[in-house]
Amino acid sequence: MKRLFSLLLVALCFAVVFASGAPEAQSVAKSGSLEPEEGAVIEFAYWESTTSIAETWTRLIAEFEQKYPGVKVNATVYPSKGFTTQIDTRMAANDYPDVCLVQYSNVGKYKDTGLMLDVSDYFSDEDIAGYVDGFVAPFLDGDAVYGVPLHTDTIVLCYNKTMFEEQGIRIPTGKDDAYTMEELEGIGKKLKEAYGLEYAFAGVWTGTRAMRLMPFAYELGVDIFPDNDFEKINIDTPEFKAFINLYKHWLEEGLVVAETISQKGTSNNMLMSGLVPFNFSGSWQADNIESGMPGNWGMTYLPSINGRLSSDLGGNGLFGISKTKYPNAVATFIKWLSSKEIMTSFCQDGGFIPVREDIRNEDISYSKYDEELKVVIDFASTLDPKLAVAATSPNWSLFNTILSEEMDALVTENASAEDVISRILARWDEEL
Repeated sequence: MKRLFSLLLVALCFAVVFASGAPEAQSVAKSGSLEPEEGAVIEFAYWESTTSIAETWTRLIAEFEQKYPGVKVNATVYPSKGFTTQIDTRMAANDYPDVCLVQYSNVGKYKDTGLMLDVSDYFSDEDIAGYVDGFVAPFLDGDAVYGVPLHTDTIVLCYNKTMFEEQGIRIPTGKDDAYTMEELEGIGKKLKEAYGLEYAFAGVWTGTRAMRLMPFAYELGVDIFPDNDFEKINIDTPEFKAFINLYKHWLEEGLVVAETISQKGTSNNMLMSGLVPFNFSGSWQADNIESGMPGNWGMTYLPSINGRLSSDLGGNGLFGISKTKYPNAVATFIKWLSSKEIMTSFCQDGGFIPVREDIRNEDISYSKYDEELKVVIDFASTLDPKLAVAATSPNWSLFNTILSEEMDALVTENASAEDVISRILARWDEEL
């Protein structure tokens, strides 16, 4: 509750800043030159989660400055954990960077506050059509463009190769060949027995990231915001009850590690230690998994439910701050980073999945984990469009927090699905 109150207080501060005579917002020039302002110095705020990503950002910033010698980019690097809270706190105090890396789940709230720079003049209809629809849509408002997608990642099934091979477990060869949920649960039980394990799997949904469970919910037919009314959640339904009961079933069968979702979990450590035969992890975790079990892991598709398959909306985009003194330089930087050439380079070096149509249809080549990441590229295309809309809505972060905290009762109290749904609805009404 205290965390949610703090976040809502930050949002209130945004409102005060914008209503209290703050400097007029800049916009990209609607006439005249669109060239970057000579002598522009722009601050780029982002986070780093691995050494390879840190090196990639450093290289790309240097390349941009070489291409546009009249622009200086100052990098402000934050830890990945807590980035959004730190940036929100800065901006609530009227202290703005010029460009921000942003998770798709946070785009809606920034667009609502008017913080995002309108860069429409820099992007033609053809430019926008070059991005994958589900990823660019959150940055659009009618004909206006307020940012761009940079890459995606998604939760996938990571498995212990030795265990799967020794027990003769088949590996899916494509989306149409993915495990069914029933088949995967059977595999989990078989491997638990064969190796004397307490659990079959863990997942990256711990650490208040219940949103990473949403592919299973949408495979079951859940639709959180069916009418795009983002102040009402559609969860008192048979489909959402089935989703909660699925997780409850995993707990009761000893399949999933019995740990609360609101606390940081041990997903990758358990896989690397051989304590579970597989886990639901992310494509961005490849370096970490390789360091713990070199050459002994693989990635494959999530299991299907009722014939449905869906990835989730991970990844990040870029937007400029509407208060910047150098809107043209900011727009130039954003467009350059999301161009075909640079996005390809960024994704290949960082192990990410591109979100441009003209890259996704090409034979992208990764320097590491090429086989595994090709599976992720294929799987990312299954994203349910309704989930994409929900995951970029203004209140998605709030829903994720409430869902994470209230699902804890499945572990701590053996609560029923009906009770969890009632708690979520009560919290939702209270917070809004």
